[in-house]
Amino acid sequence: MKKISLFIIYSLLAVIFITSCLGDSNQKITIANQPGVVMKSGDEIKIQLKDSIFVYSNQLSGVDNGDCLLLKYNLDYGLGVNADSGRQAGFFTVDLIEANGVPLYTILNELDTTTMFRNERLIKEIQQGYAYILDRLFLYTIHPVDSVQLQNLFELAYNARKEPSGVDGNNNPVYNLYLRVFKNPGVEEQRTSTPDRLFINAFNLAGIAAKEKAAGKDSLFLKINYISSFSRDTSSITGWASIQHAISLYPKRR
Repeated sequence: MKKISLFIIYSLLAVIFITSCLGDSNQKITIANQPGVVMKSGDEIKIQLKDSIFVYSNQLSGVDNGDCLLLKYNLDYGLGVNADSGRQAGFFTVDLIEANGVPLYTILNELDTTTMFRNERLIKEIQQGYAYILDRLFLYTIHPVDSVQLQNLFELAYNARKEPSGVDGNNNPVYNLYLRVFKNPGVEEQRTSTPDRLFINAFNLAGIAAKEKAAGKDSLFLKINYISSFSRDTSSITGWASIQHAISLYPKRR
C-alpha cells in the first residue's frame, strides 16, 4: 500500500448544498458539512463549492490553493452583497464558523483486486451524495465502528492502461475505480459499540477528467467498487459492491 496522507473523521451529519434559489433577503441560515476547494490568488482567497458556487470570508487563513475543506458558516441574505444570491459579486460573503481540512488522495494506477491486505477494513456503504469540485471528488463512506479511536487510511486505484473498460446503457465510457480502506496501525484503538461512522475524503480525478475533456466529453462516468465481505478468517475477499456516478465535467450554477 502506498503512503497516504492524513485523514479526518467526521460525525454523521446532513450535507447541505446552497443553490441559487435558496433563501430570500433578510434570511440568515447556518450551513454545515459544506465541501469546498480553496482558490487562492495573491492575498485573495475564495472557496469554490458544488455547482460553481463561491463563498468568501475574511476569517479564512492558513490555507493553500487547491486545499479541500469542510465548512460550517452563517449565510446572511440581509447583507447587500448576498441579497441577489451573490450573483453580481460572483460569490457569497459568509461568517465562517469552522473550516476543517479534508484529506486529498491521488488515484493510484496500480490495481490488485484479489489480494486481501493487512489491516484492511470493510466499507459498509458509499453514499449516493457526493461533490465534484475542481476535479476533486468528495466521497462519503459509512464504516462499521469498533473503536472510539477509529482512524482509517484510504486508497483509490484503477488500471490506467485499460480504463475505461466498459460502457453504460447509453454507450457512455465507464471507468472502474476500486476504493480500499485500511486501519491506521499507528493508532491504539479502544473497543466501542457506537453507531456507524461517516468518513469524508477527496480524490483527485484530474488525470481522468483531462482525458475525457480531450475526447470532447462533458461528463465523467464512474463505477466505484468496494469490498463488501471477507472470508470468516479475513484472509480473502468474498464480495464486492459498487456505486455509479455520472459527473458533469463543466458544472454550472443552478
